[in-house]
Amino acid sequence: RLWQVLFELSTPQRGAELAMGLEMGGSADLNDVPIGDLLGFHVAHAHRVALCMAQVAAMEAMCFCAEQSDQRAIVFKGFFRMCHNLVASEHLWQSARVVARQLCVLWPRFGFRLLAPHLRKLL
Repeated sequence: RLWQVLFELSTPQRGAELAMGLEMGGSADLNDVPIGDLLGFHVAHAHRVALCMAQVAAMEAMCFCAEQSDQRAIVFKGFFRMCHNLVASEHLWQSARVVARQLCVLWPRFGFRLLAPHLRKLL
């Protein structure tokens, strides 16, 4: 459930809603905002979410949760969906850098121990 909440928090729509609520008192309609402004809201929001995840060691918690084989697929699904929201655009290079650094540190645990068995099944 935690990863579903983090996914929802990292979506572009949530970033725009939070930014509009803070900047315009929450009464503005997202349809009236230029797409460039919405993109800027999402870029800033994704960077903040990535920094918060790094600060609270959320990826280490993901590795800990995924060690239980019955929860591994659910945790991976939520984690990858959340990561996709944070790194899936050329505009999101700042948040992608934060996420990549965390994954590099955790790669022996995450990649070799947790992810490799699933990749072997695909091959």
